[in-house]
Amino acid sequence: MNKRLVLHTLGTILIFMGIIMVIPLIVCFAYQDDGNPYKAGEWKSFLVTMGVSFTAGICLRLLFGSSRKDTLGVRESFAVVVFTWVAVTLVGCLPFYLTYYFTGQELSFTDGRKLTRDEILCIYGVPLTMLGLGELTNRATAESLEYAFAKGTVVPKLIRLQEKLNERALPPNCPAQVIPVGFLSPTDSSV
Repeated sequence: MNKRLVLHTLGTILIFMGIIMVIPLIVCFAYQDDGNPYKAGEWKSFLVTMGVSFTAGICLRLLFGSSRKDTLGVRESFAVVVFTWVAVTLVGCLPFYLTYYFTGQELSFTDGRKLTRDEILCIYGVPLTMLGLGELTNRATAESLEYAFAKGTVVPKLIRLQEKLNERALPPNCPAQVIPVGFLSPTDSSV
């Protein structure tokens, strides 16, 4: 394996990564928030990251120069891909490391908003007793709640869907319906 060629190519990629870091630097200047003490030094971290990437790339290219007749084989290509992923990951995380912007609590995705079962059922309009979770649940209560849920939640959503499909699928002033939606009755057992 031609290690000089691999490091020379990695240097080229790091130079391009340093050039691409101009984009987040411009965005940082465009959305700068002077009132927030955490965001005051963000542009410096992008500038440092850009300099580190650019300098490392130039050093690799100068130290491990390759001749024009060298070509990337399968092994060299694989090594370039592996080292590129590692290098780009390290360069990409460097601005976050330098600014200390995120706390441990903000990085913990598991401590985010946890919805309870009752909140989720409330969002979708499902009664607790319909799932057998209430204290006074019997067959008659479950069937009546299922009917109320279908008539109060499912049917209005189907009607809105029918109206939207009629708007988009049919020409104006056409009386035909795309999806016929009838109101459910308590005797309807197909619910």
